Amino acid sequence: MAAGNEERVLTRNGIVLLAIVGLLIAGLAVLVTAWMGAPTITPMPTAEFQITGIQFEAGYLNITVKNTGANVKEIRQVAIETNNPKVPEFKAIAYELVPAGGQISFSISYEWIPSGSGFPVTYQVKLTDSLGYVYQGEGYAPWDSTFRGEWP
Repeated sequence: MAAGNEERVLTRNGIVLLAIVGLLIAGLAVLVTAWMGAPTITPMPTAEFQITGIQFEAGYLNITVKNTGANVKEIRQVAIETNNPKVPEFKAIAYELVPAGGQISFSISYEWIPSGSGFPVTYQVKLTDSLGYVYQGEGYAPWDSTFRGEWP
């Protein structure tokens, strides 16, 4: 029986030794990482662009955007999608800087189609910032192409 107890003690000691070695290696890895320059964790941004207005004018969409963030942000791409298959989608490269807490308006040459036939035409405006995050807003085309008004 004494030999069986010795084997259990050796096995338990071996497990404890492996655990200590594992902790030492993990601690060494943390120290080396810190010495080399620890990687930084960048949090996902909160919504920094808000599309506050979409104005429909003959041949144009006027879009108003507010930067709710604390830093200057750049709009890199503007895309327009719609629920009407007759209306072509639109995508363009843009370089619009929006100051922190600021608001800008810009126009896009776009032949939108008025709502009709009993259902509204929805236009979804998507803005992509310099980090690749997408912000979107939605507007409904007026029922008449002579309408000169604003959404919301």
